[in-house]
Amino acid sequence: MIQDGFIRIQWVLGIHVPSDDVWEAVKKGELNGLSFFGSVQKVPARARVIVTRKMVGQTEESMAGLLPAHSHDVTINFSENGRVMEGFTERAVVIHTGLPKRRP
Repeated sequence: MIQDGFIRIQWVLGIHVPSDDVWEAVKKGELNGLSFFGSVQKVPARARVIVTRKMVGQTEESMAGLLPAHSHDVTINFSENGRVMEGFTERAVVIHTGLPKRRP
């Protein structure tokens, strides 16, 4: 969370409620659901899109589970039209000890 209460890199939707009576009911919790409907009209347009061919970054730090907190470097390769071709992380470091050995 960030200071204003919104989670970064998430969608946010604002709704205007023109009726004071309805807005009071929302604030009191008497109305706690929302449905909306929309329509679309396609408009021809041209756009120039620049597609990256390679993205390099790091995963968020894992804080849960049996392993100590950790993250991984990650690489994703894209085709010329933006489709994911492959993605991989760096080689994992073995931190387990005392695991049974495989039989030949």
